[in-house]
Amino acid sequence: MSLYIPQQLSIGSGFVISSDGAVSKQCDIIIYSQGDTPNLEGNAGQKFFPIETVVAVIEVKSDIQSEAKLQGYLKKLSDIKLMRINIAEH
Repeated sequence: MSLYIPQQLSIGSGFVISSDGAVSKQCDIIIYSQGDTPNLEGNAGQKFFPIETVVAVIEVKSDIQSEAKLQGYLKKLSDIKLMRINIAEH
């Protein structure tokens, strides 16, 4: 997969965090700026990526079984977008 993205970017999975303490739900794929992202890990090995260094978030689902589940996935992505907007406003 790394053959398809620029060298300064990397791919991981985990949680997006903001400087005001917001934490996303777990994300399947996070594309982030490798040189700007500190290594932040929780006690159980979870990885955390500061919103300022996140370029994209991708959710991978092989089957969406209901409109409610789709709305939940879209809300999760929307919440991450709001994290970026809130940081930009401060």
